[in-house]
Amino acid sequence: RLLSKGFGAGEMGNAPQRTRVDFAQVWVEDTQDPGALMVQSWLGQRAEVIEGPKLGAGMTVVVGADFEKLASGRRVLTAGQDTTVCSPTPEDL
Repeated sequence: RLLSKGFGAGEMGNAPQRTRVDFAQVWVEDTQDPGALMVQSWLGQRAEVIEGPKLGAGMTVVVGADFEKLASGRRVLTAGQDTTVCSPTPEDL
């Protein structure tokens, strides 16, 4: 679903055994990562950004059985320091 909004593709797979996520989580090393906060905005108010295991490059998005659809996420992000952020392109919104 994030791909349809212009976000880049990543690897897909199942979460590690014993992972319990009811709605959605974004796993990152830094919970204030601007890119993670932008992705969280598209997942909805119940989505959490947490320190989680690094399963690949960038961040890991885990959705649970209660997740149904994307929210109207943030189109603009203000970063307090230099950073790289993946975001939808204007024509995808």
